[in-house]
Amino acid sequence: MKSSLYLKLILLSTVGVLSIFGYAHGHTFTSDEDASFLSLMDDIKSIILLIESSNENSTLVTEYANNASMLLNSSTMNEINERNQRLGTTLTSAITELGNASREIKDDEVVMIQDLIDDIISSRIEKSDLENATIQSLAISLDLNKIIEYYSKAYYTDGFKMNMSGHSMMKEMHSLNTSSTVNLTGTHKDNNTLYNIRSYYRALSLANVTTERFNADVKENLNLKDAEFLDMVIIDLKTKLNEKSTINEISGIIHGQLQPTLQKIFKLALG
Repeated sequence: MKSSLYLKLILLSTVGVLSIFGYAHGHTFTSDEDASFLSLMDDIKSIILLIESSNENSTLVTEYANNASMLLNSSTMNEINERNQRLGTTLTSAITELGNASREIKDDEVVMIQDLIDDIISSRIEKSDLENATIQSLAISLDLNKIIEYYSKAYYTDGFKMNMSGHSMMKEMHSLNTSSTVNLTGTHKDNNTLYNIRSYYRALSLANVTTERFNADVKENLNLKDAEFLDMVIIDLKTKLNEKSTINEISGIIHGQLQPTLQKIFKLALG
């Protein structure tokens, strides 16, 4: 990545320290707002992963970077800047420069942006809340809602509304994107046609990011039986997504197994 971006990223450690020791100020966010913010950051991370996998196609890279930038709307930037404006400015600049790259994107460049997003999360959300498995589970449930929304759009399927409560910004539907690396040789069951490949890839990529959040921030708080069950169901979800299963099958896993189990364990609010 361009040298200017490296110079900006060098500043992040210093900025992060200032935030940790209370130099960034702002109002206290609610648990729902924290979960919504985490889910939004997962959405951006999923786009960054698609950028990495499409690095040989500069047109796609630029498009994906624009999609990521669209997620950083004025409302989101206000939330970030309230706690650490420098981090927000650096993220928007990094994504812009990533989109302007006219060469192969290196893995370490993507990792730096992912780390930057993690720094923003740490600045925006209190450590005790980040370690709160209930908030993390609500973020996962919001991710799952997005996955089924993206998957539904891929097949122009209506009627699958979100059933979990969340912050108002989770109601926004953002621009979707694609990856050139996903295998498209399979066919959708019931002869349904895949109309929007970009939405399909968004579902796949976000499913990977959601799995990472579950493994890192929720799984250790579960008893063995629940952990094994959710592991199995998440694997089944990703398998069904890759097989391009019907929307009813995807919905059955998300709304019928994953979300109810998380709701029961962590007493998540249904809406």
